[in-house]
Amino acid sequence: MSELSDAPVLNDWKRTDKRILWFFSVLFLLELSAVVAYGILFWPVDLVSLIGSFLGGLVFVFAATGILAFKYHNGRGIIPMRTVLKRFAQISLAASPVPTVVLVVNIGDTVADGLQLFVMSVSLFAAMVLAVFLALLLMLVMGFGIVGVLAVLERRFAPDILADIRKITPNAMDPREGGKTKATYRILQWLYDIPDVLDTSTLSVSLSAPRKVFPWQAFRTAMVWQVIFSAILAIYISLNPFLAGGADPTEQFTNLFSLSSSLSFFIPFLVLPWFLYRRLNARIKGPVKDFKLYDGLKSRMAQTLTAVGMLIVFVRLALVSVDIQTIVGTFAIFYFFFVIGAMIFTFTYFNYFDDDLAASVGAECRKRLGR
Repeated sequence: MSELSDAPVLNDWKRTDKRILWFFSVLFLLELSAVVAYGILFWPVDLVSLIGSFLGGLVFVFAATGILAFKYHNGRGIIPMRTVLKRFAQISLAASPVPTVVLVVNIGDTVADGLQLFVMSVSLFAAMVLAVFLALLLMLVMGFGIVGVLAVLERRFAPDILADIRKITPNAMDPREGGKTKATYRILQWLYDIPDVLDTSTLSVSLSAPRKVFPWQAFRTAMVWQVIFSAILAIYISLNPFLAGGADPTEQFTNLFSLSSSLSFFIPFLVLPWFLYRRLNARIKGPVKDFKLYDGLKSRMAQTLTAVGMLIVFVRLALVSVDIQTIVGTFAIFYFFFVIGAMIFTFTYFNYFDDDLAASVGAECRKRLGR
């Protein structure tokens, strides 16, 4: 049985989801067609560069989709948009003095007049503040695009997934049930790491009232997992000896790391969906304690992506051909930008989408699971 409160549901989500998904799909197909056409016209092309171009194009696709998602969702935040923009302005002011001083020191010798130096310094500082603010704003818009598409997919498929999980135990021995194959149920059982001894027909969900304050604990948990998975992805791709090739190992490392950096910005698609099941408290009754789907999905993803022995081998092999300073320096620059982007994307999910997503999926689960 499902136990849900009467939390407000996003009344127009079907209309907004349809528009966001349609807009994203059109842009995605156009971008994919352009990359395929380029690959055909200029064949043979470097596969890593071609994939990198495709991922780079996705950034603009998500940014454009984010403008539409921003239109529909920016007013639904726990923290108002004016407060977010105010914080962006404060961050821009705090982050600009150091790079401005560095620029002035480097080019100040070319300016003899003190007044000109002062005017140049003020102009550089203002330009730096504006550049940082616009960069943060662009990341926020891209976050609306990524999370907006993710929310559409979760709202469309999560109720079906929960309904199918509930059928795993009763139908595990049936070759077909309701158009679903036995393999489908086995895949769901594996993906959510559900023990065989549990009766999945006892699956239930519940939903608390809409949040009044921002969920910082959930935000920090999501950030930790994204940082971990980004490191794993970067090592698997950029330090993988089976992907490397060519005469210059350092150049190959740089190219592969650029590819892994582009892929890492889509890690929210791996991590943030867990938190819908956590918010719904989706659980299966157990003999001692309930099994939570959030814990199962998190455990399965960690098991699948984390192979410590293999990661150590990759790092050890990479150090033979690429100096450690290059690896450490590249990782440091990557993490500086990744953490900023991941923070904005994760903030966007929990601030603007989490409540409405949980309420709408919970309402559909009320129909599917009996109440």
